[in-house]
Amino acid sequence: MVLKNFLAKLGHGGAKVDLILDKQEYVLDEQVSGELVIQGGTVEQHINKIDIELVMSLYYKNHHYTQTVQVFPFHTPFNIQPSEKKVFPFSCKIPSNLLLSSHSVSYYFITHLDIAGAVDHTDRDYVKILPPARLQNLLKAFEQIGFYEKHDS
Repeated sequence: MVLKNFLAKLGHGGAKVDLILDKQEYVLDEQVSGELVIQGGTVEQHINKIDIELVMSLYYKNHHYTQTVQVFPFHTPFNIQPSEKKVFPFSCKIPSNLLLSSHSVSYYFITHLDIAGAVDHTDRDYVKILPPARLQNLLKAFEQIGFYEKHDS
């Protein structure tokens, strides 16, 4: 048992987190829904908190930038037993003022599981941010007449 506790503190056999979204593409101002799944490891562990961040990644002129757009905290501590599975509902709204996903702009949710006295676990889930339907129609019309998005536009 001591060996299992020691290994869990190093990250082997520790609790894991997985954000499962209902879909991977969202329109600006759309509601995101899914569930947050925490799977217990080989020993009981205390979870201090869980933070979910929506992050924008931007590639511009050979430089890579990231910016946290929004943070969704779950700050209710709890214990998770060995092999126990806990599921929490998750929902948030995509802000209406984001850049659209493109060659140089991408988005992902990063979920951070803060485990007391052990290596924390993270999960990353990419999503695509699309324009509203009427703007999608306009972009499709531009493509049909020969316009296209350039990598640096």
